[in-house]
Formats: sequence, C-alpha cells, structure tokens
Amino acid sequence: MADYLSEEEQAARLQKLWRDYGLILVLALAVGISAVVGWNYYQKSQAQAKEDAAYKYQEFLLQRTFEGDLDAFLEEMGKTRAGARYIPLALLYRAKDAVDAEEYETALQFLEESLERSTDKILDDMILVRIARIQMQLQQDDKALNTLAKVGEDYKFLVLELTGDIHRDGGNYAEATNAYEQAMELTTSGIDRERLELKIALMPSQEPTSDETNTSS
Repeated sequence: MADYLSEEEQAARLQKLWRDYGLILVLALAVGISAVVGWNYYQKSQAQAKEDAAYKYQEFLLQRTFEGDLDAFLEEMGKTRAGARYIPLALLYRAKDAVDAEEYETALQFLEESLERSTDKILDDMILVRIARIQMQLQQDDKALNTLAKVGEDYKFLVLELTGDIHRDGGNYAEATNAYEQAMELTTSGIDRERLELKIALMPSQEPTSDETNTSS
C-alpha cells in the first residue's frame, strides 16, 4: 500500500516518524560516536603507555650497563600499569648481576620479588627454575626440590636435570641417575644427551656411608 501513497502522504509519515523517534535516533547516534571516539582514545593512550614503558625498560638496561641508580628506575617503572609489566624482567637482570658478583642471597631476593610481580605462567616457571638453582647454590636442597615441584610441564627437562644435580651434590646417586635418565627420555638434542650421559658416567658407583662422611669431615 505504501507504494501507492502520494508524495505528500509519504512526507507526512516521515515527519511523524521524526517527531516520534528523532530524538532517540540522535541520542543513539551521539552515544555511538562517543563510544567510538572514547575507544580510539583509550587504544591510543594504551599504545602510548606501552611505548613509554618499553622506552623506560631500555633506559633501565642502559643504566644497568653503566651502573646507574637501578632502584630509582624500578620505582619509576612501577608507577604505570604498562611499566609494571617490565619489572619482573628488570628484576631478573638484577638477580643475574648479583649472581655474577656471587651475592646469592641478594639474587634470591630479586628472584622472589620478580616471581611475586609476574603475571605470566611461563615466566613464573622460568623464575622458579632460577630460584631452585640459587637455593641449590646455597645448599638448601630441600627448598630447591620443593621449588622445582611447582614448575609446569614446559620446563620438565630442566626440572629433571636440575633435580639430578641436586641429588648428585647431596650424595643421592641413585636418585640422581634416575632423574638424568628421565630427562634423556624427554630430549631429542644430542648435546643434551651427551651432557647427561657424561654426568651419569662420572657418578660415583655407590653412595657415601655415614662412616665415610664422618671421615671426610
């Protein structure tokens, strides 16, 4: 029927629709435009924040090279959400510097703080492995094994090899050998296999007795 309406009738209907729904349409259009503009602004501000954080992180690495005030940089980076994402990585560098200086307790503190600030599971696992290495260095074997028990499957090979190292240094040669053999089953790397085979080959044939331990001490 609408096809047979006169131009005047069609114009009258359009005017009525505008009177009834015009304000709603204008408001809906305004809200839509505001949402788009707001989202674009948010995206732009987020991109700028990430760019600023990346720049600060690069500046941190430069200051680390020239022994600048690293604590001040960490504090500055932590003031923004984007910058805070880089703090766990920066703390890993702090831990490495402490290890190079043989300051293992300090390195452990940096790693534990890095783990606390991390929000990434893969990074968490890497930090846990490093914590276990430091605990092993500090002869905290039980703590090191408990730390490794928290690591995910992606680091299973490293966990098994490090577990073997901990047992070997603790004189638990059978357990060390078992861990090394399990690690070999997980790797396809010839270099890894040769290293593990060498560790097994150099393993003492029996565990030290209490008498031997007392004698050596």
